Formats: sequence, structure tokens, C-alpha cells
Amino acid sequence: MVTGAKLGELADGMKATQERKPELERRGPKGAHIPRRFTRPGINPLDEVSYEKRTSRIVEPDGRVVFEVNDVEVPSSWSQLATDILASKYARRAGVPGTGHETSARQVVHRIAHTIRTFGEEHGYFKASGEAETFEADMRAAVEELEKKHAYERG
Repeated sequence: MVTGAKLGELADGMKATQERKPELERRGPKGAHIPRRFTRPGINPLDEVSYEKRTSRIVEPDGRVVFEVNDVEVPSSWSQLATDILASKYARRAGVPGTGHETSARQVVHRIAHTIRTFGEEHGYFKASGEAETFEADMRAAVEELEKKHAYERG
């Protein structure tokens, strides 16, 4: 139940916000400043990883193949298990121009980082478009770094 005292507090808070409005407007654009930490401008961190193409095949104990995809591009350092997890769980299987499905760890990382960037841009999380580009590039680098530190299961 809202009492008269509570309404007074709300009114005082709204008045204080209105009085600070010019100060808030002078602060400039809303959103976060994203300093570049892990990347260099113009260089895609995913291009700095060595890749190879593999086949991902998941087989039941009785020998029946339940999942198979050829020519999946993954970092050379990944285990077969990591390849199978990426191909079967994270790669899009439809709607990708050209191949119809994602065929590379690069595509998966790009999709995830770009989706988060786009959401941030649409909701004003970045001060400027350059901030969004930096965020996306650093996110790609962070995923690459996680891979180096065994974030994906190694066999």
C-alpha cells in the first residue's frame, strides 16, 4: 500500500531527477566506452589461428551413425571431441548462404560475437559505432584465448 509519505518521497525523487536533467544531457551520449584490449584495429583475431578441415561423426554403440558432417574447419589444436561438439551442438544447420549450414568454427564465433554486438548497438550499449566494432573484435579474441586455455573439451 502506498501511503502519503511514500508518494511524497516519489515526488521528491522525480523532482530531483528533473533538476539534474540538464547535467545528465551534458554528459554526452549514453553507452559504454569500450577500450581495445586484445586486438589491433583492422585485424581479425580469428585469422591468427591455424585451422584444418575434419569430419565430425557421432556413432551409437551399435555402430549406427547418428550425425555426420564433412569438412568442418576447426583450430588445428582442437581434439576430435571438441570438433564433434562444435559441429553437432553449436553450428547452425540451416539458413547459411552458400553452404546451407555453418562449416567453420570461425563462422560460429563470428555469429555469436556479431549477434551480441548487434543487440548492444540496438539497445544503446555503446557510445559510438567504433566501440561496437572494438567490442566484437575483442569478443572474438576472447573466444580464441579461451580455446588456447582449453575452454573446449580436449580429448
